[in-house]
Formats: sequence, C-alpha cells, structure tokens
Amino acid sequence: MIPLCVIFDAVGTLIHPDPPGPEVYVAAAARFGVAADLPTVRERFRRAFAAEESRDAVGGWRVDEAREQERWRNIVADVLPGSPDECFRYLFDYFALPSAWHVADDAVEVIRDLMGHPITMGIASNLDARLHSILAGHPSLAPLLPHVFISSEIGFRKPHPEFYHHITHKMNCRPRQILYVGDDRQNDFDGAQNAGLRAVLFDPSGRHSDLSQRISRLTELIALFPA
Repeated sequence: MIPLCVIFDAVGTLIHPDPPGPEVYVAAAARFGVAADLPTVRERFRRAFAAEESRDAVGGWRVDEAREQERWRNIVADVLPGSPDECFRYLFDYFALPSAWHVADDAVEVIRDLMGHPITMGIASNLDARLHSILAGHPSLAPLLPHVFISSEIGFRKPHPEFYHHITHKMNCRPRQILYVGDDRQNDFDGAQNAGLRAVLFDPSGRHSDLSQRISRLTELIALFPA
C-alpha cells in the first residue's frame, strides 16, 4: 500500500540547530558571565534533557506551552548553573529564530520530489510553538505548512498515542495510510507504530541495524513512491 500521507518529524530529521545547541549554550554562557566549556555543556545537556523526558513520562506525556517553558528553563539551569533568568530568555528566543536552524539538503530534495505525487505532507514535533516562526522563515518547507502538529498544542508529547491519533484525525486518514518519518527510535518509530501508523526511522549514523524500516538518507523515501 502506497501511503496517502507522509508526516515528517522536525528536529533531527528535517531541521538541525546551526550551530549545534551546546555551542550556542557556551556562547550564551560567555555572554552572561558564566563559566562553561563545550565538553561539560554537552554532557550536562544530555543529562538535563533525559531528566526532563523522564519527568514528562511520569506525567503521562501531557504538555502545554507553560510546561515547555518550564522544561527549557530547567534545562538551562542544569546546563549553565548560576546563569541569570535573562540567559534562559535569550536562549529560548534565539531558538525561535529561523536563522538558528538549517534545513537538511536531503529534506529539500525529498519534499520537492514528493510534491509530484498524490500525497499530503505534514510536519510534527515535540518542539513548542516556536516551530511556527522557524518554519515561516524557511520557504523550502512551505509545502508542509498546511499540516503542522506540535505537542504543546495537541496536549501530549510523543510517544503518547494521542499525539498520533490527533494526526490521524486531522489528516482524515486511516493510521496505516500515514507514513511517519523521524530520527528518534522511541518517540518517532515506536510511538508511531504503537499508534497504528506506518513508520520509517531516519538513521543516518546506522545505530539501529536491527530495524529493516530505516533509511540513512531522506531521499531513500522517494523509492517508496513509484513514478
């Protein structure tokens, strides 16, 4: 069965922080007079992000914009201890800028190709409402704008099934008619499959060789849609 809809994950699949997040945090630390080095920031960020994911899991993956601000405030406090609240605000606003993000070259190519097929495309993310301003600044992603799904607006984060059920309802498709493409094994691949959707894991580093439904380049999707 050829999918009728293709939904792409945003961060890590179509868009990437540029420069990478830890480098931005180190620069912000210098800006606000906080001592920080890149290896330490990388490790603190990994631990802080995992801690907030665990907190959301305990909370049943429920989320809203207030929780997203709390999440990132906690992460900034853990990664840059002693930093002022202005540092959090600076970083939060910075990552709302289109210029803070790079669209993968493969993403541009695959979106352009899939536009020639009778399918509907969209984009979904656990990022908060800042995704709207990011997308607005990247014209190559314009074909996805009619169908943007953000966890803080839905009320549940991936991998909760309600996130995916919302997509199914809004796309007016049966779950198996939707192909979900993302780079996170738990949130994107397992989450989508557990909700009944078809899924492909974007795995450019080859970390999940146990999966057959994985791609190393986004352009590999094109082969799923014969001319």
